[in-house]
Amino acid sequence: MEEPKDFLSLIRIVPDPRILGMVTYPLGEILLVALVGTLCRMEDWDEIVYFAEEQLEWLRRFLPFKDGIASAKTFRTVFRALEHKVFSEAFSAWVADWGGRGVIAIEDPARLQGRRDGRDAACSQCLCP
Repeated sequence: MEEPKDFLSLIRIVPDPRILGMVTYPLGEILLVALVGTLCRMEDWDEIVYFAEEQLEWLRRFLPFKDGIASAKTFRTVFRALEHKVFSEAFSAWVADWGGRGVIAIEDPARLQGRRDGRDAACSQCLCP
């Protein structure tokens, strides 16, 4: 079975709705932060931005974030302007690419640390930093 595509390679088909040359924060960075923040239970753009600022070094393992993290206002503006159908199709394709590969367990790291029997105590690729 071939490896699933990574999120950023699939999401590149989503056109950036902003004016070329007027962009400080690349669309890939905005989409990655939104995905990770949402999966780590952040509930609004302000929480997502705060989370991303706290995890900036971890996020830089994937993309440069040379200008840091965009503001909550920028996230709102970009997501309002995105072509929702294209974004939905790209995201759905990425999720579907992981299908049929068994269960992907997303555990609460605090719960994992509290286990005494050693099961799942070590996480080789934790979703949330």
